[in-house]
Amino acid sequence: MIADRDLDTRCNQDAAARSRSTLPWPLPVQLSRDLLDKPLTEAERVAQGWRQTQLARAKVFSAEGSAVLAIDDITTMVVLRNVTESAQALLRCCSQPQDRIPVAVGELWRYESWIAWIRDSQVREVWVVN
Repeated sequence: MIADRDLDTRCNQDAAARSRSTLPWPLPVQLSRDLLDKPLTEAERVAQGWRQTQLARAKVFSAEGSAVLAIDDITTMVVLRNVTESAQALLRCCSQPQDRIPVAVGELWRYESWIAWIRDSQVREVWVVN
């Protein structure tokens, strides 16, 4: 869990993040990683608490704090769960989103390559794709 002060500190250190709208949180795994060339290590799986689900052409690595979708063994999407930053902290860090999409419960704030789900003025999840 990351607190607002951590996000503000990280964004103040990387002022370029605000202008580029780059993701202000670290990802647990690099997007576009080829899992045939560089499989997830046991240490990575244990550290993240991931459980693997095998689908026809995809694998899902899921835990309470994050999830990873790999299609044809290439990491394609990462979800950061239980993000507890305020929407205001996100705006201070990354400025206005490119789009705000109302959904049944909250809003989706779209940035360049990621989306934040905002509910009750809090960032609840972040979805990152390549």
